[in-house]
Amino acid sequence: MNANWNGGCRNGSELWRRLRAAGYGGSMRVVTEWTTRRRRATRAGADRPGPITTVPPARTIARLLTSERDCKSAEALRIRVAIETASPTIVAARNLLDRIRTMVAAKMPDDLASWIRDAAESELASFAFGIEADEAGESCNRRALVQRKRVMSVLIQVSSKKTSRSDAMRCW
Repeated sequence: MNANWNGGCRNGSELWRRLRAAGYGGSMRVVTEWTTRRRRATRAGADRPGPITTVPPARTIARLLTSERDCKSAEALRIRVAIETASPTIVAARNLLDRIRTMVAAKMPDDLASWIRDAAESELASFAFGIEADEAGESCNRRALVQRKRVMSVLIQVSSKKTSRSDAMRCW
């Protein structure tokens, strides 16, 4: 089929007749669907814009690789493919981010140790080490969190002007 296609035969029925004469036993529908797919692929290749000429801002790249990964625009797809092809380490980091996002959303702390092990060898190593340090000092962090909550509640009380500053200091 490829030889006939490359020879200039673009009509599915004509291509099927030529193949049948050469001994092909398949149906005409298979051949016409194949030619339709080839025609569309050729047309899509011609319509595709050229390579990226200017590098988009870092925020745009981060957004396209994470939160807007399902964006179907041609420009977004072109940028995403170019970056993913050029930098497999970015793809690995994005996959690790997806994993931890899923773990946090599903409340699966048991998988955290394996995630930290995988992330320690990636671009997210410092983030993974920070989580590991937080996990080691969990009791200290809980006290700090309680203190932060207390500060926030005092600030909210003061900013809402329902209490005076002296009342807020007594809450503290």
